[in-house]
Amino acid sequence: MEGQFGGCLAADDRGRRKRGEIVWKNNASFARDGLVKAGLLLSKTVSGHGTWTLSPAGKRKSQALRANQDAPLCPSFRSIAANVTWSTAAGRLVGLVPMEPTFTDNALLALAIQHSGQIKIQRFTSYEEAQSGADWEWWIRDRYGYAGFRVQAKRANPVTAQIALDQRAATTASFEKQIEVFVNRCRTDNILGLYCIYSDWQPSRPQLAGPGPCPHGPADLAQWGCTIVFAETALRLTASNQRDADTMLCNGMPWYHLVCQAGASVTIGVRRVVERMVKAEVAIRPETDEAEELPVILSPATQPPAQVAAFFQGDVQVLDPWSGLTGVVLIDAAAETTSAIRRR
Repeated sequence: MEGQFGGCLAADDRGRRKRGEIVWKNNASFARDGLVKAGLLLSKTVSGHGTWTLSPAGKRKSQALRANQDAPLCPSFRSIAANVTWSTAAGRLVGLVPMEPTFTDNALLALAIQHSGQIKIQRFTSYEEAQSGADWEWWIRDRYGYAGFRVQAKRANPVTAQIALDQRAATTASFEKQIEVFVNRCRTDNILGLYCIYSDWQPSRPQLAGPGPCPHGPADLAQWGCTIVFAETALRLTASNQRDADTMLCNGMPWYHLVCQAGASVTIGVRRVVERMVKAEVAIRPETDEAEELPVILSPATQPPAQVAAFFQGDVQVLDPWSGLTGVVLIDAAAETTSAIRRR
């Protein structure tokens, strides 16, 4: 339960009552008792200790709720970020902080399981991954259109807080650094590039939206666990040797902002988040001597590859891999958009 919904817990929820019980666990216990009395959950004597099992009436109630409203994406994104923060801090104590691919695999697995009706994830072959690094293309669809972007993940070093954005590219690449390959590949394909930074650090002077309260959870510094930064911003900072987590996070925002939309459209919300980040980046660039050499930041793509559109329309079930990508994340937010409109 904490793994899936930890990002929705406030500091008070994690506190302890006078008898030592953790607040949220104590509240959950009372909630469970209420569901048992209402006939929606089976008792412990039937389901076993530590197991919550829906009764036949509970299953009918659950199906009715799912038919009326798909689960919002934001709580899952918040929970994933909180888990990254916790895993990094706990792992540092025992010298076993998860590596970047582990964080990425866990995040995508959580999304695929918790939103199996909305999110489909396809990993391409190991050959493609070896050629490109951890580079995923994301496509979101709702009734207002598409929003596409690429995400490359980087973990802040748990000891030095440095981010390996100066990593050298493959010898066959036409650029010296991997980040240059990523930026230029995105520009060639006309799609926005983002870095997702995994860490348990918090920025000292955030310039964009921080981990403030949203309709799906309280203000929580653990949300910096997954921070998005423009690839072009990361390139600018790398060029000036500012690859520390504090500086990088100061130029980004927690990734849940991409999908936390109180309005009727996830894709429009993505574009608004990007516009906000662009304004901040443009305002900073004049202070950089080489500002005129920095590439223009692209907007989220609105025209998906033909096979992606065909997938969303149900015409194909499996995508053919295309060059330079580890895989794709496909989010069908059309149902969520419809639910948002109905609630209003």
